[in-house]
Amino acid sequence: MIVVALNPDAQIIEADYGRVPHDRVFNTGLFDFASAHENPLWAKELYGFADHIPETEEFGISSFVYRARRPFDPQKIYDVLNGSLPGVIRAKGHFWIATRPD
Repeated sequence: MIVVALNPDAQIIEADYGRVPHDRVFNTGLFDFASAHENPLWAKELYGFADHIPETEEFGISSFVYRARRPFDPQKIYDVLNGSLPGVIRAKGHFWIATRPD
């Protein structure tokens, strides 16, 4: 799993529609800056090193920005967003659909 590879200490919290209990995210006491700062990989990531492989290459992570001056067809965007999105870890943004010009 990519998240575990990026941060082995991360807690995986399953969420439905972004709903996560606040106590699982805020004031958990899980992050310790001193420990993170002492981690040798932190310094390597911050200052760079010759053998570093960026996460984009190591884990095949990529991103893109889609911009268009034309709205989406409501049924087509509904089908895409409610279908299978293999490989998508995170998506965010705003979109415009033809039936709601404002």
